[in-house]
Amino acid sequence: MIFPVRRTRSPTKTRLALTSVPPDSPEKNRAFHAPDGDRAYITAAYGTALRLYRPLLEAAVITLAPGPLATLGVILAIGDRAVIVNGAPSVAPGSFWVGAAFAGTGLITVLGVLVGLVACCRVVLEAFRGRSLCGGQAVAEVLRQPGPLVLLVLQGVAVCAAVATGVGLWILSGIGTMVPVLIILVGLVFMMFPLILALPALADRRPPVRTARALARIAYGDTLVNLGLGVMVLPSAIPLALWGLGRVLPVGSALPAIDGLCLAATVMAVPFQAATLAVFYQARRTSRPAPVPPASACGPAVAVLAALVALPGATYGTALIANPTHLVEVADVELPHMSSQDGEMPEKTHLLFGPDGHPIVVRDSFRPELAFCADAACSDTAVVTVKDFIEVNSGYVAMPDGSVTVAGWVLDQEALRLTLFSCRPEGCRRVSGAALRVASKDAAYAVHTAIARTPHGLAVASLAEDPSSRGKGLLQLTLCGDPRCSASTTTAVATAESDTYRVTLDNRMLDIAVSPDGSPVMAFASRESDVVTLVLCESAECTAPAVRTFDRRLPSSRVTPWRQSSMRTHLMVRPDGRPVVVHSDTSDDDQVVTRMISCTSRTCEGPPRFEEIRELVALGVPGMAMDARGRPMLAGYDRVSGRLAVLRCEDDHCARRRMRLLQDTEGVNTVEFAIGPDDRSRLIWYGANRSADDFAHHLLTCLTPRCGA
Repeated sequence: MIFPVRRTRSPTKTRLALTSVPPDSPEKNRAFHAPDGDRAYITAAYGTALRLYRPLLEAAVITLAPGPLATLGVILAIGDRAVIVNGAPSVAPGSFWVGAAFAGTGLITVLGVLVGLVACCRVVLEAFRGRSLCGGQAVAEVLRQPGPLVLLVLQGVAVCAAVATGVGLWILSGIGTMVPVLIILVGLVFMMFPLILALPALADRRPPVRTARALARIAYGDTLVNLGLGVMVLPSAIPLALWGLGRVLPVGSALPAIDGLCLAATVMAVPFQAATLAVFYQARRTSRPAPVPPASACGPAVAVLAALVALPGATYGTALIANPTHLVEVADVELPHMSSQDGEMPEKTHLLFGPDGHPIVVRDSFRPELAFCADAACSDTAVVTVKDFIEVNSGYVAMPDGSVTVAGWVLDQEALRLTLFSCRPEGCRRVSGAALRVASKDAAYAVHTAIARTPHGLAVASLAEDPSSRGKGLLQLTLCGDPRCSASTTTAVATAESDTYRVTLDNRMLDIAVSPDGSPVMAFASRESDVVTLVLCESAECTAPAVRTFDRRLPSSRVTPWRQSSMRTHLMVRPDGRPVVVHSDTSDDDQVVTRMISCTSRTCEGPPRFEEIRELVALGVPGMAMDARGRPMLAGYDRVSGRLAVLRCEDDHCARRRMRLLQDTEGVNTVEFAIGPDDRSRLIWYGANRSADDFAHHLLTCLTPRCGA
């Protein structure tokens, strides 16, 4: 129906009056007017909310509490699919029924908010008419006639979904970016926001959408400003401040308690939001300022009401702190002072521990960076850089005095020289005199280094071109009797086939470990060969090492994806001396997978056990650690969902294994994994959270043993 507009003059301003009302309005003879005066709606609305606060709060608690409590119940019930990240629950993708359960709780929450606002508006409007209505009574009256509310919800959802989908598809099909879509959607929100007046119209038993349009059209800008301030901005200030406080506090603080307070503050703000809607609606409908209702004491006692208000937040915070269903808890800390690049390049890192148990994070680059954590949670770091230009694939080991020894190939004008550096929180410096090894800077074979501590000093494994055979590699072991390597012995232990080197990939194909008896063990691979080589020293002096080779499962008909991908060889030794090697390989369907080689004896003389691990991926190879029983644990990304995950082998050969999903991330990169002296698993991963835009290095600490795997 068309509403004819009549302009009337007043001494101070022009007023618009609608001379007709919708035909189905209960009061056809009442016109809709723009109110006179200074439009001090917010002051009047908040004063009304304070006078009617007890029944309004009662209605808010009754309708808003079921949604959060139902969501919390589902999180605690699904167990393995939920993780507590920095005190907040995070749910991994699950089955259809898990999704349906969360959809149900979301629907309960949305309907609870709408019913609560309508019921609160009913309390205010009835108070204007001289009727005292309790919160529970208002909720019951709204629920006795659910048809108009359900129809309003369906109309709103259908319109919003259709408009958003249409605009999004149109924009994406033309220019392929989401920015215009977001701009248009924000504009649509502002255009449709005044239709929130349909809620008090519904409480007043009027046609909600038609009435809201008529009221908003009188002075659209005034409606938008007053409702925006009174309903959205001011009531949200305290909950948003609490939410922001919880995000800036250090990891390990009482974030669940703060989130519980935030939930309670949200419930306590609903009366002010509903009163703003009701007062604005009443003033627009009658063209007079809303009357001042008498104070109402209707509802439960103050103590009972306070307990009901605190119930959702207290239940939420207590459940997450007590963790009765033993959900996995992790603390994820961003390391902002470390350099980074875009997510397409592999970020090669190492994770060490100082004598105090604090983590030390190393970024392996041409100028390595070392971040010394001030505490176990790494809330603060001291970052130092090796000033010399070093070829990548260097070796790093933590020393008993708290320093880190770096073994790297320094490039000068004449050659590549294997040099040792010592790094502390104060800085890095060279410690070795003469180079441990020299290689030609024009060599066709890439250089690699790995280092480990032995009971007698240091063991440095270096892989470089064999001087007697161009293009071939020679593995040498240098044993140092002191950290400065002032006295050392070097032995050639194995040869390697030709190799190709790719700067844009992870090429850490050499690793070294030390057996319980102090004898070094080395493992390396080559992109151009079809074998993994394992070198086992018979003693700490390594005078007669044993060399074992293991064939790869590579198709021979063409260049495989493995040769074009990041590659890493990771070696660890069990407490009984049996070596375990993980490396990247190619499956029968040409997918890059992780292959585990488990030796059945200390000397690996018998046939080893091979296991292909497809469910966990990473650039290079997933990070590996060893639990107290000598069983491997791997950390990487779930192949299906892309979430960070930890895999625990339930037997020595990893034929039986269990994986646990952790942090939700953007992209797949390298992952470093280690178990600290405090028996807590830690991961170094590079990327961005779903809620963050910038890529950065992160230290994730599992507060649950074995990360719940």
